[in-house]
Amino acid sequence: MMGPNSRSCRPYRVVEETSRITVSTGIRFQVGASGRLMAPGTVEIAIVVGLFFILFGPTQLPKLARSLGQAKTEFNRGLTEGGGESATEADMDRGGRTESVALTEDAASKGINVEGKTVDEVKEEVKSSEEE
Repeated sequence: MMGPNSRSCRPYRVVEETSRITVSTGIRFQVGASGRLMAPGTVEIAIVVGLFFILFGPTQLPKLARSLGQAKTEFNRGLTEGGGESATEADMDRGGRTESVALTEDAASKGINVEGKTVDEVKEEVKSSEEE
């Protein structure tokens, strides 16, 4: 019989699972002891930056940075320009009716015939009937 210090009776270490497979892709990711995905370290970031320089080269990097800056500027400009009231919001303020439908109903309520008239003519007649 072997003693407790014998090599054959040594208890083995339980190795924690250090990877997790995602269900949707089947890709195996390294996880830390806490069960979270590990963040990239300095070496990994340096490798990615090095590959970036190799792939794009010193002549393409300024162009790439400039185009990214222009894209950001255009995006921000679009966000600020979109602040006005849209046609849909104006229609909702009129009870879900478009401007022409609202004008036609307004003219009909005042007894104005809209057949064969332009929008401007109808607006003018409605305006003149309101003044009376």
